[in-house]
Amino acid sequence: MIKAVFFDWVRTLAHPEPDSHEVVYQVAQGLGVKLPPQRLIKGIHAADNQMPAGAPPRWREGKDEEPFIRWWVCVVSI
Repeated sequence: MIKAVFFDWVRTLAHPEPDSHEVVYQVAQGLGVKLPPQRLIKGIHAADNQMPAGAPPRWREGKDEEPFIRWWVCVVSI
């Protein structure tokens, strides 16, 4: 007997516009990080897998910047 059905929402059933990878690519370009899009996407996936909570929300003044910086370091290290 089936008791539950789970769906993967983002990039499976829903496709955000613009794609989150494109937004990260644009931000990286604005910060002077010059990586080919495919390499950046590979870095994003690696960073999301290494960080227990995935990508941190945007950093704000007064918040701990360490998770945000650690995620970005992982993204550009690939």
